[in-house]
Amino acid sequence: MPVHPLTKRVWYSDPVAAGDRPVLGIAAGERASLLIDGGNSPAHVWELLSAAKALPIPPLSSIALTHWHWDHCFGAVSAALPVLACQATERKLRWMRSLAWTDAAMEARVAEGTEMEFCRANIAIEWPGDDRKIEVPTAGRVYADSLTLDLGGLTARLLPVACDHAPDCHVVQLVEDRVVFLGDCLYLNMDRQPWYRTTISTRRLLEGLLALDADWYIPAHHGLYDREAFRRYAEGMIRLSYAAEGAEDLPGAERLYAAMTGREASDDDREVLGEYLAARQYGKR
Repeated sequence: MPVHPLTKRVWYSDPVAAGDRPVLGIAAGERASLLIDGGNSPAHVWELLSAAKALPIPPLSSIALTHWHWDHCFGAVSAALPVLACQATERKLRWMRSLAWTDAAMEARVAEGTEMEFCRANIAIEWPGDDRKIEVPTAGRVYADSLTLDLGGLTARLLPVACDHAPDCHVVQLVEDRVVFLGDCLYLNMDRQPWYRTTISTRRLLEGLLALDADWYIPAHHGLYDREAFRRYAEGMIRLSYAAEGAEDLPGAERLYAAMTGREASDDDREVLGEYLAARQYGKR
């Protein structure tokens, strides 16, 4: 697994679609280093730890979880590091520790609506075979809302963000290096089909992220943004939210978007408009 330097004190890995491997990050101060997210399997996190051995950094001291989803925590125990998690994340981890991970158990949860088919399929890729020895971590340090860590000349702030993806989502802001690891906060609510995002929550999220003093934004499952690219992304998502909010259906949202921007909606624009409109099926906007 290649680990890419972003600044002199921050590194990140690539996301991998097969098995749904998210970005993992390393932030290194003068006294300690922080691992950002715990990976989706021992193999995932071991690859990162192996690459980290070549870096001129202090030992890793802990793992900061951005949220509870399996792909961000199923490798954490194998790293043998204390796990940092907010109270809401630890409650979800406790629930997952009560579950079985055989094919039959996961299929039953998909049928009852407590497991996503998307997750079941990717767990089967990353964890082949039916006798899965999955260890869900227990947080060694549980915090109520936010947490600030002094790594020695580098400050890591674990900040809660309200978003559609999961109620416990946090970002990790590396203050002096002006980097923000976003985890999954940009992504849809995937608990039910169709997946959706809400207009008001999306605007508040993006406006809050833009207000952070950052030059780099790193999402967990696609490529990173510099500040200007993230601003363009955010402004585009906000325009689409207003177009969806002012229309009754997708054709109406496309017409309103064209009137607002002077151009027709692209295929990607139509997909996002559909995600906003899908929220109405659940009484959300």
